[in-house]
Amino acid sequence: MSMDENKNLLTNRLLLRRWNMSDAEDLYKYASDPDVGPIAGWPPHHNIEESRTVIRNVFNWLGKPFWGQGIMPEAVNEMLRHAFEDCGMKKVWIGYYEGNYKSKRVQEKCGFKYQWKSENVDVPLLGEKRTGGFIMNCTPNVRQNIRGVFMSKYSFEEKYEAVQRVLDGMSICDSARIMGVDESQVRKWFHLYENHGWEALKNGGASYDGTFKVMVVEYMHSNHLSCKSTAAYFGIKSSSHVIKWERIYYEEGPEGLLRKKPRGRPPKSMKKNKPVTQKKELSEETKEDLIAEVQRLRMENEYLKKLRALVQERIDRENGKEPPSSMN
Repeated sequence: MSMDENKNLLTNRLLLRRWNMSDAEDLYKYASDPDVGPIAGWPPHHNIEESRTVIRNVFNWLGKPFWGQGIMPEAVNEMLRHAFEDCGMKKVWIGYYEGNYKSKRVQEKCGFKYQWKSENVDVPLLGEKRTGGFIMNCTPNVRQNIRGVFMSKYSFEEKYEAVQRVLDGMSICDSARIMGVDESQVRKWFHLYENHGWEALKNGGASYDGTFKVMVVEYMHSNHLSCKSTAAYFGIKSSSHVIKWERIYYEEGPEGLLRKKPRGRPPKSMKKNKPVTQKKELSEETKEDLIAEVQRLRMENEYLKKLRALVQERIDRENGKEPPSSMN
């Protein structure tokens, strides 16, 4: 199925429609910026007439004044929704030239997965070759996991912009909406910045320092929240973290969460050495005693065998059985 040329797509902030010739002047205003076109493989527009010439082509780019506001991911996600849900498509393909990291980032955010890289790619509009072009695709099943997988990592610049918008007076909710993430994610970054400054946003992985843990537990208590609700509020991946922090807080106090604990296995030098048992030399007297004990046990064993045989012989006689003949 193909997209209805007259169908408009709506999001919270955007109206997506096909280009009209009346858009040529606005197109030229942004397409003439040298920072926009060349990285995507096309030259800056030199005049409005050139914009009119290319306006019928389908292309995907965004004017520089609108960068960093989450507009492109919002638009692409809506187009993917339309492709999969309205048009019944099974796969959507896309690509970017090597070095165009903004396009790469948008595609990854929206669920596109790397397929292959082409070498010495022709860029016909610029009359040149580039070292590589990356091809990616997206399927409906992959798109369902966008929030859980593809939007899990963010650069320091993205975190900085989200927090800076809040510092400039924007609400956390609006800042998150611009970036296209859940507001709990921006709230966590903002609290990290408040307590530790910008450096805290450069740390990789889902690591939390003691001050943050104490703040989370005390906020949960003062607001009578559950561990699950608290984890969602602060953008913590699992409520099991909050449960563990609360247990330590009760058992050891805030100091237990603030205390730095070594991670990983201790080095070999810290492991306890097993005591080495040295063989003891036996005295001659001890050796003689052991030999005598062994001989005594042997004699006792022989006696028990003969006693057992005599008992069995008596039992057989009482039962009328003939005792086994002994062989000489």
